[in-house]
Amino acid sequence: MVRQRAGRGLLFAYRACPGWSDRFGVRTLTANEMPPIGMDELTAQLTRAIDTAPSADIPRGLFRGAGAEQVARVVDGFCRHRLGAAVSGCPSAVCADGAAISLTLEDGRRIFVKVHNPTAPLASLTATSSVQAVLATRGFPCPAVVHPPVELPVGRMTIDAFVADGERGDPHDPAIRAVMASTLAELIDRAEPLRDTPGLPSPWLPPDTLWPPHHVLDASNRASEAEWIDRIARPAKEVVHEHAKYPAVLAHNDWTDQHFRYRGNAVSVIYDWDSLRIIDELWLVGGAAVSFARGAARGTVTPEEAAAFVEEYQRARGVRFGLEELRCLSAFATYTMAHIARIEHLLGLSEYPDSFRYMLRAHPTVGYLAL
Repeated sequence: MVRQRAGRGLLFAYRACPGWSDRFGVRTLTANEMPPIGMDELTAQLTRAIDTAPSADIPRGLFRGAGAEQVARVVDGFCRHRLGAAVSGCPSAVCADGAAISLTLEDGRRIFVKVHNPTAPLASLTATSSVQAVLATRGFPCPAVVHPPVELPVGRMTIDAFVADGERGDPHDPAIRAVMASTLAELIDRAEPLRDTPGLPSPWLPPDTLWPPHHVLDASNRASEAEWIDRIARPAKEVVHEHAKYPAVLAHNDWTDQHFRYRGNAVSVIYDWDSLRIIDELWLVGGAAVSFARGAARGTVTPEEAAAFVEEYQRARGVRFGLEELRCLSAFATYTMAHIARIEHLLGLSEYPDSFRYMLRAHPTVGYLAL
């Protein structure tokens, strides 16, 4: 289905999710329907996001080669026809692994649009979004889903309510760390009835595959310089595969400071729910234990902080891991550190004392956790 914007001579298509009963109509927008201020701000924010992305390949892959103006037109058209209101403003847009765009609509609503990397199947995004919607209606601190995920010519998108409730916390504060650990345990309990939702993704990799695929990093010419990271990750992953798989849980697999906001020491909202995964519980906890501070001013944690997170999680979850389970959990932790360190390297980021590469060099074994 194709619509033409009046006076611009640019054709662009909208493709809805399979099974949708209603489709975009074919007609020409009138000048009265065009919000120049909102479109100008959206285009400017997208241009800035594209220009400041860690790699030019990231927005090129996310937006399928489209430029800022074309992306803005498609997003505005979607908002008009699916949400019933045009874009009136764009407070921010950022391109990293995905593109995060906050929008204000003409009817006053604020929404958050995320454009996902091309390796994220629409079926998986639909599954995670449906779980998020249920959790939100049952009072868990996650944004409401405004619209199911969609496939558009300029990318694969999720659309949530924009929630700016609360303040950043300090994950190195023991009280905040304990809240993060206990909230993860609470999420697992709340999500258990939803674990059989069709289409939920899993991060599990076969034994002969060291790293998950990435739409940008796989093409990097810096991979050969990261072999020292591979040498640390490989034995850690071997420990994992020697271990009989621990029961899988449904949980958020990017349990990091950057996605949390607080009122006092209470969690007010958690973002990034496309990170829901069916995942081995030891993998989940080991990864969270070494990455929970990511996004803070000091994004890495000490072995003692990581061990404290594991202890606080066990207490909240009502479980006690045995020695073999702790060994496997520690291997997951080392693998997670190596994965993040490799991403830092492939993106050309500096190695500084708080980087994961620096910490990995200081602790290059599967026994990083002080357990």
